[in-house]
Amino acid sequence: MSRSLSRPAEARAAEDLEREWKTLIVLTKEASRSAYRGALVMAEQRNLVTAQAARIDARPKTAPLQAETPCQ
Repeated sequence: MSRSLSRPAEARAAEDLEREWKTLIVLTKEASRSAYRGALVMAEQRNLVTAQAARIDARPKTAPLQAETPCQ
């Protein structure tokens, strides 16, 4: 697409030039949205790992469970 737009405009009809620019705009929007969604996914995963680690660190420290003695 970028190669076709780098050709001189005089070599193409006005309709073709307009169509190529509109196509470039649509493809650029789609690419940026995909990159944005990908960044959100990676941030959520990183935040999830951080949140899980913080939750584990925040657990109260308890003594290990001991076997109960049976009641008689």
